[in-house]
Amino acid sequence: MKVILSNGKELEAKGVHGRSINYQGVQRDSLIFLFDAESESLTDALEDFTAENCAAVTLEGDNGERFIYEHYTIRTELGYGYKDFVLTGGVSGKDDSKVVYVRMAQTTLLERTVESQQEAIDNLIAAVLEG
Repeated sequence: MKVILSNGKELEAKGVHGRSINYQGVQRDSLIFLFDAESESLTDALEDFTAENCAAVTLEGDNGERFIYEHYTIRTELGYGYKDFVLTGGVSGKDDSKVVYVRMAQTTLLERTVESQQEAIDNLIAAVLEG
């Protein structure tokens, strides 16, 4: 599976899994991205999975199907571990391959609205100060 970030960077993932999580007191959708630990480092994942790069994430399957996920801009987890352990939250299974993983949570409509309003206010203040 190919992961294509907003900046155009393409990454080969071992899998992408969705799950609802509670983060900062809000129930959110999240995606956990799994990468081969031999090809992706924690440093690479930290640099790649930023809010800007995850404004729109495209997943492309081996059959060419594409799915776009928007607003998954809150990085809640980043780590290195065994695939089954990461996916089950502590219960080890049969797959003991090591992965680098990143969980990105989706922002709420309210959070996006406040961010948009703050940008508009900042632009107005900048215009007044320049003029």
